[in-house]
Amino acid sequence: MRRLAVLAALGFGLPASAAEYRRVTVDDGRVLLAEVADTTDTGLRLRLPQGTTLVAFQDVVNIEEIDEETWRNQEPWQLVVVPPTPRDLQRAPELADALTAAAHDLSATVPVRPADLATLPVEDRGRLARCGTDRACLQGYLDRSGADVLVAARVQGPPDAPEIVVAATWAAAPATWREVGFDRPTDASIYVGVLRQAIETALHL
Repeated sequence: MRRLAVLAALGFGLPASAAEYRRVTVDDGRVLLAEVADTTDTGLRLRLPQGTTLVAFQDVVNIEEIDEETWRNQEPWQLVVVPPTPRDLQRAPELADALTAAAHDLSATVPVRPADLATLPVEDRGRLARCGTDRACLQGYLDRSGADVLVAARVQGPPDAPEIVVAATWAAAPATWREVGFDRPTDASIYVGVLRQAIETALHL
């Protein structure tokens, strides 16, 4: 039934030569201004300025028509990158710079530094600095930052085969939390690219 309702909102199919733009509310809390790239058997493939995401029909709460200008003029995502913990940096000293570089490579996002965190008491700043990828701790970090989305990373696994785990979530949609793990690259030339792919996947792109 949800599939039929969504297709009805799209006019039961996309015109062959005309782009379709929609405001799609997802049950995890996201509100996406998107171009509808196509429909699949299970959902909508939506084109965002940041990349393409697939939303299952059953996860669509509401869908409304918007014009192309609204889609093109939407604000970029404000993204805050949480610095890796000192313990993680001992295991992967390159992670902080690589994470920052990967975040700057993302499309239609603006990395922001939460200036208001500097006004926190020292003990609170220390606690936030030790968040790692603790979900509850990072949600507090994100709420204080004023950003739209958050990205963090940690190192886990044995010393001879460490794994990098990237986590991401939305301020307005905590249920979007997702973690993506990958083996720590030994080739420095691909490190940022691999991190970027992990961030995009964690952001449901």
